[in-house]
Amino acid sequence: MKNRTVEISDCIFSYCYAMNGGAIFADNSEVILDRCSFYQNDAASIGRVLRGRLSTVSFNECDIGQNGSVFGGFDRPVEIAMFGGELNLQLCRVRGVGLAGGLFALSRVGANAVSITRSSEMMARLFTGDEL
Repeated sequence: MKNRTVEISDCIFSYCYAMNGGAIFADNSEVILDRCSFYQNDAASIGRVLRGRLSTVSFNECDIGQNGSVFGGFDRPVEIAMFGGELNLQLCRVRGVGLAGGLFALSRVGANAVSITRSSEMMARLFTGDEL
């Protein structure tokens, strides 16, 4: 989506495939995801679950399950890739993060703000650094 404000509630995103952002691609948009689940999504480039560019993305009470496998296994760098903007995870359950990466990555281009509130996953796996 580009230049949009979207709120999605109680949806299951599964077996979604794309070049960038397997389930969701947000460009200069505001995306609010409430109580959504993400399973078996993949991207040929980056962001198995989501790729955001200059966007504000909020995951609230979401379940981010195991993703990847279509485009070469679990070697996609991250579940969520942000290129500028803001990423918020609140009360989310995160599990099965790919072996080669972490939950999200932030680009060096543009400002990024990240907020994680009471969400699960081993802290060592959350950050992948400036690898984009």
